[in-house]
Amino acid sequence: MEVSCKCSFAKTAGKTTISSIAANGWVRTILKLNVQAFDRSHPLTNVLTDPKMAIQAKFAARVDLLTLGSPATRTVQPKVGQEPEPPWTSRKGWFVKGDLALRIASQSGTSDWPDNCSLSVAWPAFRPVLAAEMPRSKQCSREVCVNVSNLPPTAFVDPFGRNRAAIAPLLQQVSQQILDYLSGAATTSPLPEVSQAPQVRIPIAPVAVTDLLAQIQHLMAQSMNPAHPGYMGHMDPMPSTFSMLGDWVAAALNNNLLSVEMSPVLSRLETLLMGEIARMFGLGDKSGGVLVSGGSLANLQALIVARNAKLGVLESGLMPFGKAPVVLTSELAHSSVQKAAMVAGLGTEGAIAIPTSEKGQMDGAVLRSHLQQVRENGQYPFMVLATAGTTVTGNIDPLGEIGDIARENDLWFHVDGAYGGALVFSDQHRHRLAGIEQADSVTFNPQKWLYVTKTCASVMFRDMAVLEDHFRVAAPHMHTAPDWPNLG
Repeated sequence: MEVSCKCSFAKTAGKTTISSIAANGWVRTILKLNVQAFDRSHPLTNVLTDPKMAIQAKFAARVDLLTLGSPATRTVQPKVGQEPEPPWTSRKGWFVKGDLALRIASQSGTSDWPDNCSLSVAWPAFRPVLAAEMPRSKQCSREVCVNVSNLPPTAFVDPFGRNRAAIAPLLQQVSQQILDYLSGAATTSPLPEVSQAPQVRIPIAPVAVTDLLAQIQHLMAQSMNPAHPGYMGHMDPMPSTFSMLGDWVAAALNNNLLSVEMSPVLSRLETLLMGEIARMFGLGDKSGGVLVSGGSLANLQALIVARNAKLGVLESGLMPFGKAPVVLTSELAHSSVQKAAMVAGLGTEGAIAIPTSEKGQMDGAVLRSHLQQVRENGQYPFMVLATAGTTVTGNIDPLGEIGDIARENDLWFHVDGAYGGALVFSDQHRHRLAGIEQADSVTFNPQKWLYVTKTCASVMFRDMAVLEDHFRVAAPHMHTAPDWPNLG
């Protein structure tokens, strides 16, 4: 991690120290260097020993040394009982002592070390690589690169490709291990017994690759096996090959879909893909959606948007509203609906359970009756939540009838199609979702019938402007793109 900050110098108890404070305005870090070993005639010493000198500094520091809002201190001195540190030596423009390296260079090209000179400090494992160790170091951003000399050769993929020879066989070995497991899934149990709980121990030193691979093998052998031909217990299918490969690519890219800035092409892809799927559900040209980590969060986000839009409580909260807001849903609805009501400030009793018919479906007449009853009780219904595919039996509520009731009563209409929503891709069975096109929002989980790896869930909205107006809170630290929304 590279942090730019202001440095000031001071002498304490005869020792010259560098203290850096308020890096980038939000990182607080204090760095102390013992520079007594420097040759007093060296120009570097003149800078470090000048208590009035203030320069721009660039630090490459371990992440655990940078904490938000509180100081983190490290003193580069040997502990009692340790061998004394080696003296400072010069090495191709760097000054080296043990596992610490630093460099000062004048930005003006002069040798008098003015105020605009820069200081580079290198810590163990994450320090800038010395020119002798990395001849191409000048190609790194701001001359700061990652030195992994104290880590195993496979700890990171070198951005210059210098450890391809070590990385390639490791990836091949893990790929072969996964392929062996999946291609033999029919010979093992769908739900194997856990013979021994995993041993959890955070090691001080890196674990050998062979030990890690053995642990992976042990975990796979005791994991649920949805690839077994006899597996049919839950809605968690075996993933498709390209879904697994896609997960691998996403992990390697490590982009953050929080904003377009942090995921320039994938955030655009998410917007376009979710818009396409939303239109397949018949939600219209203004529709779209957001990928979330599970159907429970999809239902929660839909309920929060409905609450804010229908009750106008985005800024003020529920306290001034007066009446108790409630959601009406099937008694067979997923348990996440009650949890969402709880998180949204309605309480679990704020999710009114409507009795179902002998077919496991919410009945329109019973729904109308309960609407009248809750109003007589002084409660305020603002949302009706139907289910397209109940968890246990896969029943689908009469979506068209419930949508009509919602519109007649000015209620937000949400459909939890986490399970059954995939029927929209079937020409033969799409008619079972008739009426879902009336929904204001829909939960849909591709991780179920579309054979996509976990976690892949989504919530879609008929009008994405409603999501923008009644849910999003702007993040000043995130850049925005003119024509693409930040969905985080």
